[in-house]
Order: sequence, then C-alpha cells, then structure tokens
Amino acid sequence: MKKHFLFFFASFILFFGVLFFGNPVHAAYCPYETPPSGFYCGAGQIPAHDANCNWICVSTSGTACIDTDGGKNYPVSAILLGGGSSCSGGICRDSCYNGQSFGAVGWAVSEWYCQGDTAQRLTYNCPSGSCSGGACAPGVCSPVPVLPANGSTITTTPPTLTWTSCVGATHHQLKVTGGGIDWQSFPMTAKSYTMTGFTFTPGTTYTWKVRSCADLTCTTASPWVTSTFNTPAHTVTIVPSPTSPVVTATIVPSPTRFPSPSGPITQFPTATPYPTGAIDRANLLFKVLLPDVSNAVTVLPNVRVQVWQQGNALIDTKTILQRKPGTSFFTTATPLELDLQTGQYTVLVKQLKTIRRSFASVSLVRGQTLDCIKDTPDTSCGGLISAHLAPLYSGDSDGYNDGSNGTIRSDSFNRIDAADLQKIVSGYGSSSLPAEPNADFNVDGKIDIFDLGILGKNFGKQGE
Repeated sequence: MKKHFLFFFASFILFFGVLFFGNPVHAAYCPYETPPSGFYCGAGQIPAHDANCNWICVSTSGTACIDTDGGKNYPVSAILLGGGSSCSGGICRDSCYNGQSFGAVGWAVSEWYCQGDTAQRLTYNCPSGSCSGGACAPGVCSPVPVLPANGSTITTTPPTLTWTSCVGATHHQLKVTGGGIDWQSFPMTAKSYTMTGFTFTPGTTYTWKVRSCADLTCTTASPWVTSTFNTPAHTVTIVPSPTSPVVTATIVPSPTRFPSPSGPITQFPTATPYPTGAIDRANLLFKVLLPDVSNAVTVLPNVRVQVWQQGNALIDTKTILQRKPGTSFFTTATPLELDLQTGQYTVLVKQLKTIRRSFASVSLVRGQTLDCIKDTPDTSCGGLISAHLAPLYSGDSDGYNDGSNGTIRSDSFNRIDAADLQKIVSGYGSSSLPAEPNADFNVDGKIDIFDLGILGKNFGKQGE
C-alpha cells in the first residue's frame, strides 16, 4: 500500500510541477539543415546534430550502430550509421511523412534509432501536426471546441462540453469560469465532459477553455482554446398533457381585513422581523464566494472576520456562514454586531481552509445595519458588492496561524504552496481526520482526490 501511495504521490508531484510552475523547456528542435559556415569535418566523417542540436562530426567507418541524437528524439533530425541498416551508404536520416506512409496519420517523422547494435525505425505521429526536415515541430495540435457552440445559449443544465481531438493528443484539459465557478480539470482522455455537480446561474456567460496534451502530465501542451456559452435568463417549461383532466377552480374570497358590523377584526399572523442588529453597534450582513466547498456543506462555523481601518486591526471575531441555496455564496445568518464608530472600514474574511480576502471601502454606521446580502446592495458595501467579490479559494492548511491571538505565525500563512502539499501527504486517505487545520479543503469530512484536485487548481494563489 505504501509503495502504491508513494508512486501516486510521485506522479502527482510531476503533474503538479508541470501544471503550475510552467512547462519544462521543450527538447531542442532542429530540422535538417546544412552546417554553419566554418564548420568542417575531416576525411571519413560527416556532420550531424547531437541530442542538443549541436553540430558534431561522426565517423562513417565501422559497423557499430550509432544514432547521433541519442535515441528516439523526435524534435531532432539526426543520422544513424551502421547497425546493419539497408540505407544508402549505411547512412540513415530521419525524415517526414504525411498521410498513410509507413503508418503515418497526418504529419509524422520516420525516426531511426539503435536497439542494442541493430538499426531500427519507427513512425511517430507529431503531436503538433507539423514535421519538417526530419523533425517534429514542438508543441501539440490544438483541439476545437464543438458544443455548446461559441456564444450560444444552452437549454439544459448541466451542459456537456465537447471538442475534437487531433493526432498526437493523448489527453485534454478543461477550464471553466463564470458565475462563481473557477474550475480546472486534471488531464483526461475523453473528448467530452458533463459539468455534473456545478451550479449554473441564470442569465450568465460562462467561459470554457480546452487544450491538448501529449501525455498525462501535460508536459507538452497546446495553447488554451476558448469558447463561451450563456445560461438562459429564466426557464419556464409548460408541457400540456393530452390526458390531463380539466381542473375546475373555485375562488373563495379571503377574510376581510376590516371590521364587520357584526364581529371583531380578523386577526392575521405577524411577520418575523428581519434581523436588524444591536442599536448601539455598527451591524453588518455580508456574503462571500467559496467555490471549493462541497455542495453538501450548508453551514460553515468559525469563519474569521477582521475589520481594519487605516492599517489597524480593530475587530477580530468569528461568525457562522450559511450557504445561499443553489450557489457557491455563503452569507451571515445574523448581523455582525461591531463595536465601531461610524466610518469607512476594510473587512477581511477567511475560512479555516481558504486564503483571506480583503474588501475595502465598507461604510458602517453605528446604530444601523448595512445589508450586503441582498441582490442590489447599498453602495456603502464597497468591496462587499457581489460584482466585486474575489473568491476565497481553498487549499491553505495554515488556518488562522498569523501570529495573532497567541498563535505561532506560519511561514506559508494565507498562501497555497508546498507546505499545504505536505498536509495532503500526511492525511491522505486517513480513516479519521488529523487535527485542525488539516487538508480537508472542501470540508466534506475526508482527505481524498478531490482535495488534491483543489490544491492543484489553486496552487500558487495568495490571499490579502
């Protein structure tokens, strides 16, 4: 079991580094060309490229198999000597083919290499779709988004995203953003993906991107190709049934609200008042965006809220947030009662597993409640207005250890980095969760592949 996990972990490290620290430099690319001016070889020698595209001189005598680019090096046009080949003069050169020649599908390179002391040849379909001078051009050919059509409005949710692949692409990767969604997939072999488990907001434009990869780690990948789709403003479906019976409705007048000559006034229930907060405090209702929390989670306790003014921390408290149904927004259940004077403040919010976000220009009035939850909030909400909300991305396992309130400051506090990866390693697959703060980034009660995916997607992000 331990070996399997270590293998999984090593594979993740490879994928992780490639995906979020940038792709490694591609192998040197050098199609066949004539040697530069001033480069000469002696008698019985010929010029050739080595594995790094340097010019070298190779002896044509002898029968041992020599491959100047070191083996199956597809971006380098090289020569092979000896090895019992039937090439003219015993010198074989890598070459390009298009179509069905030698098993090529599109552009491919006919690559010579040594197997032991025997000359061998294979046909390699160039991932970029381009071959020149016996060398595959770098890169991978780009996919083409198909459905939903670019700019179209979908009719059902969740949508299924489809795209065409190309020769040389073994995997694909997706990104989807918009309406509170900011998600990136792991590389997949499929050419379609149904967005099950995501909540789509009506009347919203979503952007989706897809790229091709030449391998599982996307070490070699095409540029992202972008497409968009829209969700309808609202959906009303009326399906008449030919077998439905005719329904006859009888309208019964409601009780009068006024006194009748022969009886008392009809009594009606009293509406529950909206929470208004304390009359001697500045009260605040707000919402934040937590896109990585499991859809099964409806309540988040102990969310940290700080209030600053001119760089000074005035309030440091905890509150309970509840999910706004059908969304990734979480709101305060009751007003925060803040012992502050009337003025403009910066509100900072952090959940135990997320980076911290800062929302500036929030104008509070002592004795009043500022409601930043409603769909059209007061302009006094400043940065807490929905359109300005930066997501609280999950993946920071340092909790609230910023050096205040008796905590020891973590060097990786408020950022998602390698220290959080260590928390994944220590708790992955545990039957019981490690002590908080741990790496259960989606707050579903376990540390698994979904937390790993969140860490990978958000790696490198830093809070405020």
